[in-house]
Amino acid sequence: PAGRQIYVNGVEVASETTSATANTWGDNYAFVLWADATGANNWLGKVRFAAIYDRVMTPAQILQNYDAGVGEKRFLLFDVGNINGVDPGSYIMFEVSQFDTYSYLFYNPVFINLDTAWTPAASIPIKGMRIGINGRLATLGQAYAPINTSITAASYDSTTGQNLSTIGTIIPLENGPDSDEFFLSFEVIGNETNSYTEVDPAAPPRAEPVAGPDIGLRTFEEINTTMSDLTGVPITNAAISGANGTYTVYKQQFPSVENVTTFLSSHQMAIAQLAMTYCDELVSNRGTITRAAYFPGVNFSAALPADRSAIIDPLLTRMVNVDSAVPANNLTSQPAESDLRAELNSLMDTMCASTACTTGARTIQVATGACAVALGSATMLIQ
Repeated sequence: PAGRQIYVNGVEVASETTSATANTWGDNYAFVLWADATGANNWLGKVRFAAIYDRVMTPAQILQNYDAGVGEKRFLLFDVGNINGVDPGSYIMFEVSQFDTYSYLFYNPVFINLDTAWTPAASIPIKGMRIGINGRLATLGQAYAPINTSITAASYDSTTGQNLSTIGTIIPLENGPDSDEFFLSFEVIGNETNSYTEVDPAAPPRAEPVAGPDIGLRTFEEINTTMSDLTGVPITNAAISGANGTYTVYKQQFPSVENVTTFLSSHQMAIAQLAMTYCDELVSNRGTITRAAYFPGVNFSAALPADRSAIIDPLLTRMVNVDSAVPANNLTSQPAESDLRAELNSLMDTMCASTACTTGARTIQVATGACAVALGSATMLIQ
């Protein structure tokens, strides 16, 4: 019987047995890895190695392959036998593989002499080993520069040599495996020395800090709390924070940071929606402050009063902190009271021109609109 076994890190984690075998396949069958036969549903990972064998592998063989790793590995031998103080036939050997599209992996440097009968007659110092590529030292990956050791008869093994480091390093790929050429440089090897000065990278140009704005934005939760305080409508009101409440629906569309340069038109749309809801709840008498107490001079069962200050004055006093009786309360950076009053009057003119303001229902609509304009203004948003 055939089947499949799945191994993770050399350990079997799942298996499946079936009576089907591969020798029943027809010539028109397709063998596809990591996608459908149509080319759709591509797997988004990276395949480092794939192999097909003519027999079922044993768990020991699978573990052996796992321990060996994937990808093509090469042993690079750097001849150091012609250096004064180093015996002929001596090499520095690396395990090297192409790590990815952009780099090589150098691993397990070993000093070894190809003469299996050779042993060092005297100590051979090795210090400050660096890897070069295409005629110059690599700018990155010099993990073997700290090496400071000696090859001695006591530490050298005639079969495996003497390991110089247990770590690996990444060297940037330049022209590709068939074209790149490597060499080694040493501060000390045998009787030769080569003074090496570590060059610090040039300091990046100093960027002068950019002064930030003197003002900021209220963020989403601050906007909600401020509107609640200015209107007297609780933030727990169902139209505000219920399952389909305006704040619930638009919460993620409000400013999330205080930086005024991040303000978007979508933020203003959400603010306008929330301001309209708060004002609708206020004028519809669903707040902790009644509309009669908020607008004491307005009869919401009658036509819009000719003296619109009965609506405008409470809005300017409560929402914009404008008080004609106490001018010192007015912020110097906000529009003048006369300009604010003119804007609200113009809005009411527009609303009454489209539909006559002769009924209580229209008075409620006009008062709600004026309230939303004042509440959603920059005076509420800027801090």
